[in-house]
Amino acid sequence: MLRSQYEALSRDKKILFMHIPKTAGISFTQILKKSFPDKRFFPSHGPARLLQDFHSNERQYDIFSGHFFYDIAKNFSEKPITLTFLRSPSARVISHYYFYKSYPDELISDLPNYDREIVELTRAFGLKDFLNMGDIRIENAFSNLQTRMLANNTGFSVPTEASKLTQLSDLSIQNLRNTDFIGIVEHFDDSIKLFNKMFSVDAKIKQEPLNVNRKKPTKMGSQSECFGENSIAMHRIRCDQRLYEEGIRLFNANLQRYGL
Repeated sequence: MLRSQYEALSRDKKILFMHIPKTAGISFTQILKKSFPDKRFFPSHGPARLLQDFHSNERQYDIFSGHFFYDIAKNFSEKPITLTFLRSPSARVISHYYFYKSYPDELISDLPNYDREIVELTRAFGLKDFLNMGDIRIENAFSNLQTRMLANNTGFSVPTEASKLTQLSDLSIQNLRNTDFIGIVEHFDDSIKLFNKMFSVDAKIKQEPLNVNRKKPTKMGSQSECFGENSIAMHRIRCDQRLYEEGIRLFNANLQRYGL
């Protein structure tokens, strides 16, 4: 679908941004708001609130941006325009670890129990030990999260059988190929240029990144050593790595398609 078609569709169709945690989602949501100032934004990023009274919300709002799983699109009366960003799996996991580790003390009591437990674990263990612990809580919160969100596996149980993981990975890639816009965090500027081209908007690229953890180390060098070939940490990103590589392929194809 070429630019003029997306431009026309965005006037009438709903837009669903599936924000995978720690993939520049808050920054991109601000770009969406500036790009479509006349659109009505759903005021919550949680799927439970959206699904609570879905058809009323669908009638009332135009753009839905939040931690939504892929299959939530099936609830719309007409297929929405779907958008998402992917991030290098090791970088995303490391960022997620430091997000929990630096969570403000005064806000911890507001978290659900499982999130509070993850905060406690990140503060008790260094990055490498944390990522390589055989702890079901870490597995549920961190394992192949990009794959699970795009394959609609958002429950707390993570498949352990190799065949089920392969099915999950295949489904996430199939759904990614059906996603209208795919951005890549490591190529954020080019992602916004592509977004501008596809939707005939003029989003500004140079802006201060939002929701950036200033306490996270700026150099990831030695931290990548956490992901040894046969380590638990590597197992926890293996499906996401396959998804990310397909995302890069699709992203580059779109850059070429739109003359970027």
